[in-house]
Amino acid sequence: MDTEGRLLARRPDTTFELGMATIQNPETAAFLGSHDRQRAMRLHSPVDGEERLYWMKRLEGLPFSVVVGESTERLLAGWKQRFWILTLIASVIALLGAWVVRHYCKRLYLAEQLQHRVKEREEARAQAQMREARLEALVQSIQDMIFVFDQRGCFTYVHALNEGRLLQDKEDVLGQHYSDVMPPKLPKHLTVFSIACSITGRLKSWNTLCP
Repeated sequence: MDTEGRLLARRPDTTFELGMATIQNPETAAFLGSHDRQRAMRLHSPVDGEERLYWMKRLEGLPFSVVVGESTERLLAGWKQRFWILTLIASVIALLGAWVVRHYCKRLYLAEQLQHRVKEREEARAQAQMREARLEALVQSIQDMIFVFDQRGCFTYVHALNEGRLLQDKEDVLGQHYSDVMPPKLPKHLTVFSIACSITGRLKSWNTLCP
C-alpha cells in the first residue's frame, strides 16, 4: 500500500480491488501517520474482514509499505496439541525431579542411619573396653588365685598375683584340662563341684562340697 493507505497489490488477489482504502482501521492510520519503520498489530482485514496478525514495514527509499498478515486461526490451530505436549513434558520432568529428590532424601536417611549405628557401635565398644578395663583392674587387685574353666573343664583364664605358687606357667596351663594340671586329689572334687553347679544352675561354695 502507498502512503495514503491505498491497496496497490495483494496476494492472494481474491476479492482484491486496486486502490481500495485501508486507513479506515485506526491501527493502520496510526502506523502511516507515525515515523515507525515497522509495527505488528492484530486486526480485522479491511479487504475480507478476517482477523489476522499483521506485520507492517516501510520500504527503504520508496513511498510504499509492505503488510504481511497471518490468520489467527491458523496461528492458533495447533495450540491445543502443543499445550498437551508441553504439559506431558512438564509432567515427566516433574516426576523425574520428584524421583530424584526422593532418591536423594532416601540416601541421606540411610547415610544418617548408618552414621548413627556406627556411633552406637563405637560407644558400645568403648563401654565394653571400659568395663573390661575395670574388671581387669578389679581382678588384679584380688589376692586369691582365680581359675576359669569352660564346659569341658579346660582352663580359659588363670589369675595369680604370685605366679610362683602355680605349678606351671599360665600360658602353658591355658587350654589344658584341670585333671592334667592339678594334683591327683583335686580333679575329683572339681568334677563333683562342676556337676552340682550344672544340675542346680546356681553357684556353689567350694567349702560346702569339699570340707
